[in-house]
Amino acid sequence: MTTSPAIDIERIRRPHDYYPARFVNRGSEIEKVAARVRQAQVNLVTDPVVNFWGVKGIGKTWILRELQHRYAYHAESKTASTTLARSTCTLLYTFPEEPSVLALEQVVREMATEALSQVSSALSPQEQNDLIKAQDQRDVDALVRALVALSGRFVPLILLDNTDKVREGDWENLESSLVEPLVSTGHILVVVAGRRQVPRWRRFEVRRRVMEPEESRVLPFDKQDVIKQLAQQEYQIPVDLFFPYTAGNPHLVDAIAHHIASWQKGAEGGALDQAWFDRHQSSLLQILRASEAQLLENIPSGLMHVLEAVSPLRFYRLEALRYMLLAQRIEPEGQSDGYYLNMLRALDQYEIMWWDRHRRAYVTNQIVRQLMGQRQLLEDREKYAATHREAFQMYWNWVREYPRASEDFIGEILFHLACLYIADGDISELRSKAQTALLFAHEHLNPDRLLVVQMQLSDSKNDHELHDLLPEDVRNNLIQELDRLQAKKPISNV
Repeated sequence: MTTSPAIDIERIRRPHDYYPARFVNRGSEIEKVAARVRQAQVNLVTDPVVNFWGVKGIGKTWILRELQHRYAYHAESKTASTTLARSTCTLLYTFPEEPSVLALEQVVREMATEALSQVSSALSPQEQNDLIKAQDQRDVDALVRALVALSGRFVPLILLDNTDKVREGDWENLESSLVEPLVSTGHILVVVAGRRQVPRWRRFEVRRRVMEPEESRVLPFDKQDVIKQLAQQEYQIPVDLFFPYTAGNPHLVDAIAHHIASWQKGAEGGALDQAWFDRHQSSLLQILRASEAQLLENIPSGLMHVLEAVSPLRFYRLEALRYMLLAQRIEPEGQSDGYYLNMLRALDQYEIMWWDRHRRAYVTNQIVRQLMGQRQLLEDREKYAATHREAFQMYWNWVREYPRASEDFIGEILFHLACLYIADGDISELRSKAQTALLFAHEHLNPDRLLVVQMQLSDSKNDHELHDLLPEDVRNNLIQELDRLQAKKPISNV
């Protein structure tokens, strides 16, 4: 490795100022709110509470700023698409990293100030008086009265950012005093954003008006999104070499691309090929470590060994956690199930890991897991390979034990084989063991379950991570082999 060029740690740490062209591919999140705005403009909206969540740098704040940019009221412009529809206004509040006991009162004051700034010319004397009272006395009831009255002519959007920093008692107070009376009107939207999904809305009238949880997580970029992001910023960087260092985190895409462009202009120039990236491994590793430290800043040091042990796994339960800790000699044998359950419950308190009801297992945030994996690969390639080999062996043990219900395990076997190929570059080993896995699947899985494996390989939307990791010719050969096997074993009508 060459001497490391300069690293701008503050650029990695600090959020960037908002501007509309900053991010690409957040259209689906914006449209979820836009559809509710359109509904509220002409009728009642049934689910006006939207909760966006995801790790630092995923773009939550940008989404709220974009909503503010689109829907803030300007007297000289019309937000409404028809003369019958009502205009919109936005009230944005960002909770501080360490909110005081007067957090709700501060919210009331700032929102009243913003409302007066945006729509004072359209207010009745009583509405103005209520907002002035809310501003001066931080009176939440006065703010609610004014906004409810305003909602007869406008669609207010209440935008609350950094909500994971609000203490539980303060959040309950905010929900009962502000959110519930506003959303109960059916004309006011509340959009909250934080690193963690709001775990429990306590007020019934709020709970029944919350957007479906499956729609609320802000997802990382895939390779196509990163290509668009690089093009938008006019960075000429090959995405296949660049993507593994970003894990699709929009902020990290920008930060690393900025560093690469800076190095290219200086003494570290040259063609951006694999050799260039190999020469800059030390610098890229520094960026990965800084980014990982940012994402895991709240995790107690006593739990980091647990997260490190399961970081190669895309999902895990107690048995997988036990296996990986024992295989890596991190924990002694003989510990009870409760011991490992307590580890999982402790990690579940943080925004980087949660229970996934579709997987019926715990998952580590994809960005965190992939960044940890790339960092481990650069730090110690042999150790990285060893942990993925242990995971591969664990899944092989399980498919032999539960052969007829193991389509998920076959997919994970292929995933860990792809990771081993990244580490050792042995294409023959990858082809041979992947072929063995497919033959096992063909022999033991019924046609419907075998189709799950086929979809993982053939459709990047089903498993774009596996799709990106496997070399294209290997993946195509596996798909062809599955087609051949399926032709011998027609799909069941069951």
